[in-house]
Amino acid sequence: MVYNERLHSKDFFRLEHIIDRNGDIKPVNLFLSKGLNLMDILNIRDIYGVVPLSWKRDMNSSNLDTNSNIESTTFIIKGNEITLENITSRNVYTALVTRLSDVVSVKEKMKNIHKCNFSEDEIGIIFNRPRWCTLSSILREFQFKLLHGIVYTNHHLQMFNFVDTNSCSFCNKHDGTYQHLFYACEVTRTVWEGCNNLFGDIDLSTLSWEEIQFGIDLPNKGKGQLVNHVLLVIKLLLFLGRKTKQPPTILHIKSHIDHDKVEEEKLAISRNSTSLHLNKWENWH
Repeated sequence: MVYNERLHSKDFFRLEHIIDRNGDIKPVNLFLSKGLNLMDILNIRDIYGVVPLSWKRDMNSSNLDTNSNIESTTFIIKGNEITLENITSRNVYTALVTRLSDVVSVKEKMKNIHKCNFSEDEIGIIFNRPRWCTLSSILREFQFKLLHGIVYTNHHLQMFNFVDTNSCSFCNKHDGTYQHLFYACEVTRTVWEGCNNLFGDIDLSTLSWEEIQFGIDLPNKGKGQLVNHVLLVIKLLLFLGRKTKQPPTILHIKSHIDHDKVEEEKLAISRNSTSLHLNKWENWH
């Protein structure tokens, strides 16, 4: 059972509202004509993806119930039955937080999305690293979405029929997966190679795919924070560069990092934590 307040307000709350009689998802143009936006359509696509095949086949059944009262729909939350008309946002939020904190489900998601097996301790480090290495809410949010597989490249958009091809926006030769866009693409490689002298003893162009995607550990805490911050900046700018099909220049990357440094300095002063700020940024020139 899924409840989305916005979809409900647009009268999309039953399977027959999003699935046609052949069991296929209805056309994107239909959803757009009803006032839905891109995120709404992506949510519908996700819902369609988890609907059992047998249910889709039954969409043409004469026994399909189209008259049940949606407000009387019952949810099971923390072992208690709650009808839709009595459910609160706190009920939903608590249930979602409980599910997201389930280490087993996170491990499975990481394996499915990133094809990597991590221990529970490694998962904790990976998810905490963005908060540890940067104060930028934009970078933190981007990495969080990336880890959960909800940063959409052509690889994903083509599945949703939003683009005609899954080809990389830069090279237009290979499937634009995370690994290709952020690591393997020949255009992306020139970006990493151009960043090889940002740090004297660390050549970013030699980092592995896993290090670029999930971050790295360094003996020097301050330098570790800065390097991981820089990795997030480069990935974000690569992702944003898809729209114009132009990868970020070294000047653009440095300018973005310089801006972050100034913003973090302001926060450090307001929090009386300038020593931590200097320990991180003394490695940036």
